[in-house]
Amino acid sequence: MKDYSHDLNEMNEIENLNKSELFLQSIIMWHFSEETGSEFWLKIRHELEFDPIKEVKTFSDLKKFPDFSERLRTVPVEQLIPRGLKDDENFSVYESGGTTGAPKYVIAYDEWINNLVDWRMSSYKNRPGRPTGNTLAAVPTGPHIVGAINKVRAKALGGVFFSIDIDPRWVKQLIAKSEMQSVRSYSSHLVDQIRNTLMSQHIRFLVTTPPILRALLKDESLVEHMRKTLVQITLGGTEIDLDEVKFIATEILPECEFSASYGSTSALGVSRSSLIHRESLYVEYDNYSPFITYEVVDAATREPVNYGQRGQVIVSHLSRYAFYPRVIERDTAIRLEGKPGQIGDRLANISPVRVVEGNQVIEGVY
Repeated sequence: MKDYSHDLNEMNEIENLNKSELFLQSIIMWHFSEETGSEFWLKIRHELEFDPIKEVKTFSDLKKFPDFSERLRTVPVEQLIPRGLKDDENFSVYESGGTTGAPKYVIAYDEWINNLVDWRMSSYKNRPGRPTGNTLAAVPTGPHIVGAINKVRAKALGGVFFSIDIDPRWVKQLIAKSEMQSVRSYSSHLVDQIRNTLMSQHIRFLVTTPPILRALLKDESLVEHMRKTLVQITLGGTEIDLDEVKFIATEILPECEFSASYGSTSALGVSRSSLIHRESLYVEYDNYSPFITYEVVDAATREPVNYGQRGQVIVSHLSRYAFYPRVIERDTAIRLEGKPGQIGDRLANISPVRVVEGNQVIEGVY
């Protein structure tokens, strides 16, 4: 009997390709049409040397767009609202961390954040016997979208949301001025707040950054309490030392799961990592395809690097809520092949670019 499996796989790939191209074309039509587009993109359409509605048909055609994200530092946010969503007032304004200059401003709709969290939690929620409970997120809140995402995630985990605010901009300023004693004092201040909540409340899920977790683990009595109470720790930020996490997961908190998330303001969200195990070769991240897609490229040529090689990260956000094509991130990653049906690359072992436009990048609490 003839084996048709190869033909079937090829047909599925073609079907997925057609779906992704139709999706992209619908997004382009939405953002560049007078009826549904935002003032931001309708103005840019007149500057372009091509007609996006007629000439952007595939994801590779997004290369026609330059990186317009610098304009998000000064654009009035009202100009970012798609006309097609003018009756939806359920959105908030968020800002980037301002690491490479003045912060960028974006808007994110509540519906978008809910959809993003549903995707992010889908693999966890479907696991039999999964733990539930309260979340403590020691992450930047205020103008940063990561706080809003974790608030929705806490509800999906079946508990209430506790938060400790972190001001990454202030820490970066202190480091830039070499005021390391002030940095240590601020870190101690954060640890005291986190410790109080962990010890007084029923916290099952902790979300924080590697430097803060490292500081928490210096307190032996707190570590003993964390062993008894925590079921999962999610690490955010840019650079995660895989060997360090493996050591913590096996030697210090062996009953606790470890995962990571990577996100940015330009993506309007986060990607999720696979659980980190003793056997993990990378900290690997999946993206919310086709809405958030990544490319890993050579910084000089902007051409994709080979799988397994490190390159600069380029992110695109494509939804009816926002359109940010091919934003050049200040991060590098190892390029991994996308899963079947996924648009773009998967990322691994993310690391910050050390210098941007002649200025050293300071990660601070990340």
